[in-house]
Amino acid sequence: MSPPNTSGPSGSSQALLLLLGGLAGLGAAELTLRGLGTGLPHLGIFSEEGGQLRLLPDASAQVRRADGEGYTVETDQRGWRRGPRSAGCSWLVVGDSQAMGSGVEAEYSFGGRLGACVAAVPGHGIVDALAAVPTPAPEGVLGVVLVANQANDWDEGLVPALDRYAVRGGWLVTRSRADSWTAAVWGSRLSRSHVAHLLGSLLLGGLFA
Repeated sequence: MSPPNTSGPSGSSQALLLLLGGLAGLGAAELTLRGLGTGLPHLGIFSEEGGQLRLLPDASAQVRRADGEGYTVETDQRGWRRGPRSAGCSWLVVGDSQAMGSGVEAEYSFGGRLGACVAAVPGHGIVDALAAVPTPAPEGVLGVVLVANQANDWDEGLVPALDRYAVRGGWLVTRSRADSWTAAVWGSRLSRSHVAHLLGSLLLGGLFA
């Protein structure tokens, strides 16, 4: 009577099992992170249009704040942040992320509380904010409110945003690293994965603006 075979799976079988287990783990982690509904830690709906930094029209992004909570940024057909009074407003707000309302839902932003249309874009300085004002003004708009950030708009805010930043795959990245291989990775669809974004942020470091 021959002894039982106790050699176990072959090396290739073990490698396949490890691979499948790893993929299953990554898939479960991705589903868990997406299920939390808090989004990615950066806004990924930027575009370069007519030599200006803009937000993509008719776009939506779920963004995770530093405290782990999420908020939504939606834009209308003009690339302006959609809010309670987007359809008809008397005032237009331009400026940077603070004016857009980063970290809060549209109704709690500066423009939302003012009942204004919001054409502000994260990364904008004073020159970009002025360039974002449409000419002629939209029907019904009586005036423009320009929100300047005292922390940086008096120096870098006078330099056009696209001299400081670049757009890669909808993300806003620092101009100094815009042509690096890491920017190419972030510009791919892989960066839309929650797990890949988390690992990339840990391994590749500060690329985003």
